[in-house]
Amino acid sequence: LQALVITVRTDRGTEFLNKTLNAFFKEEGTKHQTSTARTPEQNDVVKRRNRTLVEAARTMLSAS
Repeated sequence: LQALVITVRTDRGTEFLNKTLNAFFKEEGTKHQTSTARTPEQNDVVKRRNRTLVEAARTMLSAS
C-alpha cells in the first residue's frame, strides 16, 4: 500500500512534540498540526477516526 500522508494532527503530548519527529515530518514533507489545548471533543474525533483506520487496515490484512 503506497499512501501519501499530507497532514498529521496530534494532541500536545510530549511524545509528539520533539525534534526527531519534527525532523521526520519535514523530511517527508508532512504537515504536523496540534489540536487546541483542553478540547476533549477533538480527541474523541481523532480516536474515532483512528479506530476506523485500524479496522480498515485489519480488514485489508485479513483479506490478503
